[in-house]
Amino acid sequence: MCTRAASAWIVGLSTAAGSNAASSGRPQNTNDIEGWEGPSDFDIRHRFVTNFVAELPFGEGKPFAQSGVGAAVLGGWTVSGIFTGRTGRPYTVTQGSLEGATWVPNLVGDPDGNGTVDSWFNAAAFQRVAAGTFGNAGRNSLRGPGYMTFDMTLQRRIALTSRVSTTLRWDVFNLFDRANFGNPNADITGNNVGTISTLAGDPRLMQKAGLEADIARLERLRAAHLDDQHAILANVFETKLLKIGRLFDPVEIDMPDRRRQFVIGLDDREAGTGHLSLMAKRGEHAAHHGRLAR
Repeated sequence: MCTRAASAWIVGLSTAAGSNAASSGRPQNTNDIEGWEGPSDFDIRHRFVTNFVAELPFGEGKPFAQSGVGAAVLGGWTVSGIFTGRTGRPYTVTQGSLEGATWVPNLVGDPDGNGTVDSWFNAAAFQRVAAGTFGNAGRNSLRGPGYMTFDMTLQRRIALTSRVSTTLRWDVFNLFDRANFGNPNADITGNNVGTISTLAGDPRLMQKAGLEADIARLERLRAAHLDDQHAILANVFETKLLKIGRLFDPVEIDMPDRRRQFVIGLDDREAGTGHLSLMAKRGEHAAHHGRLAR
């Protein structure tokens, strides 16, 4: 079994938002940039990550089910997982924005709320200020919910020949289906102030992988490769052949790849003045790839 863990404690302070879409926004008073100093939008004080990889104790050379059906079914499996936990992200309580700047209210009470999705912070602790007045509530002074998730993988490598193998794999993300919530609605001018209506992560997701998935992936890659080749060849002919005179019989052009041919002909051979058609043949089938006016 192999394990690894990492922990970090970080403090990030700034006077500017991390991006234009950040919760803290631009300062309300451009003549007092220092008054806008606070935790950075990406400031996550504590983060802990640990992972492990372990072979299940079944099969040849293991403590249990060393032979027979048990070894064939249970042997060779590996389980791995990763746990991620962090504290909440900071956010700013606002009272709307004007000309790109974020305006904050006055803090007149204890902002701590019930810590639930219906009342994460105490909205009554903030008081709206009159237009043109700067509030005293700090930038990114409150914190949203923390985040925890555990992802797990169970897999087994199966040798098909001495050179070819496949892997049976089952991935589970957010194994315990924990709800990780985003930051609360922090605009006191809204009706849902203090409530949480977003998620910071996905619910439990599961996916499988194996020989069937590998074959499907290779088929998709092969189809994409053939389509790209076909598009390139068609584009070459469509850009080179601009006009022709009379063409009474279709002209068939063999490419180095004998599985594909291009046929050039006129839609109306009797009149001799139709549209130049470019056809790409694959076996007995032909796919139309454009028409050029004479």
